[in-house]
Amino acid sequence: MKFQGRGKTYLSLRDEDGNVGVASLEICTDALSLALNEETFSHFNKCGAVDVEDFRGTKTQGAEITMTIADIADEAIMALGMNGTVDDAGSTGSVADEALPSGIVVGDSYFLGGNDSYQGISGLVLEDNASAPLVEGTNFTLNADTGRVEFTDLSTFVQPFSASYGYTNGRQVSFFTNPSAEYSLRYDFINKANGGRPGLVELYRVRMGLFDNFDLQPDELSIPTIKGSALADPNRDDTDRLGRFGRVVL
Repeated sequence: MKFQGRGKTYLSLRDEDGNVGVASLEICTDALSLALNEETFSHFNKCGAVDVEDFRGTKTQGAEITMTIADIADEAIMALGMNGTVDDAGSTGSVADEALPSGIVVGDSYFLGGNDSYQGISGLVLEDNASAPLVEGTNFTLNADTGRVEFTDLSTFVQPFSASYGYTNGRQVSFFTNPSAEYSLRYDFINKANGGRPGLVELYRVRMGLFDNFDLQPDELSIPTIKGSALADPNRDDTDRLGRFGRVVL
């Protein structure tokens, strides 16, 4: 039987006891592959004129999962590849009299919020140190989505400037704020080479790695790769009819 799989990959979090939760991640991968590996050792009989191999044993077994994903604008998938956390709700608020850096010259840009960096800016009021207002479109321009202020005409204003505004931060993903979790992975597929026959690949315990090539300025789509390891399930033993790592249903 020949094989040409097409389908979706589902990741379900495992808790500390190995219990599998709901499939919180549904991923349409551009490529998905499983590489089984086994480290062996051999014994050679040296009693004759030619040393001959008379035994081979297994030292270690494991498996590696590799997937390439185009839908990385999905915040949950982005977080998976960055060990990150999704801030679903975002945040809203207001800032009064934020002090801007001194020594600003025409052509400089400043991102409102400084270390906090706010977006979705509304009602911006910029004043100089003598409370003289700067005029948007004359003295500065504002990119409200990113919170970037560019200064275009500073005339005789007295620095430092201050800013008051409202903000609405959208959904965001942080880097390295969520240690790599363990998942149960399931690939539900149809075999195109066998009349669309359904099947599945199940890996009981998977720990995923990080994006290896998140291209921020590609000529075409950015399609990073994530690699992970399929680990032996401690809740199963060698006598389990479904194995310790996973199974394939064809």
